[in-house]
Amino acid sequence: MNVRPLENDDRDGLRAFFARISESDRTFFKDDVLDPAVVAGWLHDQRGRRLVAVDDGEGGDGAIIGYAAVLPGFGWSSHVGELRLVVDPERRRAGVGKQLARQGLVTAIEMGLAKVVVDVIADHEGTIGLFSTLGFQAEALLRDHVRDRDGEVHDLIIMGHLIEDTWSAMATAGLEDYTLGWRILPPATRRRPSDGPTAEMAVGAPMRSAIDRRLCHARRIRPAQRSPEEKESIMFEHTRAFSGFSVDGIPKAKKFYSETLGLRVSEEHGMLTLHIAGDRDTLVYPKKDHTPASFTILNFPVDDIDAAVDELAAHGVRFERYDWVDEKGIMRDRGPAIAWFKDPAGNILSVLQED
Repeated sequence: MNVRPLENDDRDGLRAFFARISESDRTFFKDDVLDPAVVAGWLHDQRGRRLVAVDDGEGGDGAIIGYAAVLPGFGWSSHVGELRLVVDPERRRAGVGKQLARQGLVTAIEMGLAKVVVDVIADHEGTIGLFSTLGFQAEALLRDHVRDRDGEVHDLIIMGHLIEDTWSAMATAGLEDYTLGWRILPPATRRRPSDGPTAEMAVGAPMRSAIDRRLCHARRIRPAQRSPEEKESIMFEHTRAFSGFSVDGIPKAKKFYSETLGLRVSEEHGMLTLHIAGDRDTLVYPKKDHTPASFTILNFPVDDIDAAVDELAAHGVRFERYDWVDEKGIMRDRGPAIAWFKDPAGNILSVLQED
């Protein structure tokens, strides 16, 4: 599979791709993607960047199996880009969405954007989990904001990724191997569309340096652009924030997270700290009137979800039996394969297979 910029020769292939996408998925594109004039307009758009995933590996037929767009905002939001992404229904849970999302992030860096946002339907927890592993965080919940083709309304979550402030998180998610997004294109060089058919750009250390220079430049000039009042009001700009959640008892929480899940934990002042890989410490604190979280508080990526579910079940973990999961408690038909379970306090956790 190759992920590359959209090219003029992709018109027919892209229309065929969107024809395979369900009406409900096409709802989230603000344009009529089946209109040839819309695709033609994309090819002449100088502001946004559009990418396609092409099945050209062994046994592949060269068909487009995924599409992503990074669209910068206007005016006071010109530093923010919106990421739109869709994958062929037959190729979901095969790593295509993750590759496109990663490519979208590094494309945003190439465009000089400081932030990327993505809209996700609130009940698409697999998709939320995917973007969370890439450093996105939920920033807003819009109630009954989306109406589908059947007239049903859904909540919409806006997730954001602050590129400058979370560069280390991008490295943790694997983006250090996708310098400017051109690394995943074989061979080791790729034509830059704007430079014409013969120009090539090499990948590797020079591209990493370009990213580093862009980020350093952004960090240097941004403070100078703020007014004194703005400088004084930004109390937490350089604070290393952390998240936390409550439980109804520290001893049983400590036993579960350390012994059942195998996390490194520490206890101090009657509270726990979960030392999660990637230097993401999470605070666990007791609360007398604790109410279990009704949303997923922690997602644990795994290489083999079936093996993970079997191992956790052997340790006494019971997986939630929602309508949309199979007999093992795994959702396999929307986004990454994911299975939900609860800690002793009733908080919802999940394991998900990214690829």
